[in-house]
Amino acid sequence: RDALLLAAQRQVVLALDHENIDAVGWRVMPDGSVDFQMNQKPAVTRDAGGKTEAAGGAATRIRLSVAADGAPAIALADKQDRPRLRLTVTPEGYGAVEFLDADGKVVQTFAPEAAKK
Repeated sequence: RDALLLAAQRQVVLALDHENIDAVGWRVMPDGSVDFQMNQKPAVTRDAGGKTEAAGGAATRIRLSVAADGAPAIALADKQDRPRLRLTVTPEGYGAVEFLDADGKVVQTFAPEAAKK
């Protein structure tokens, strides 16, 4: 498959492809944030000439990130590309599991170490 490495305006992007769509992407942004994502392969169609085309977009199912402020996170998304579970570290330094609704709002947080304090 294809690979793309782009370095422009203090931003670096690497993408490895499924047929006609990114499979894995990695970004380093000017603000210092880093993002690594893995996308689900969408259905692929072939025309009479054998040319392939992705039937729709690819949902990002797994995203690993470090925000500009240093906050790390691992997010798991549903097939509609909506984050539903996030592993992170709170500003106080506690490990946390966050459950998100379809709108991306945190509906429950599990941080056992924080509860001990």
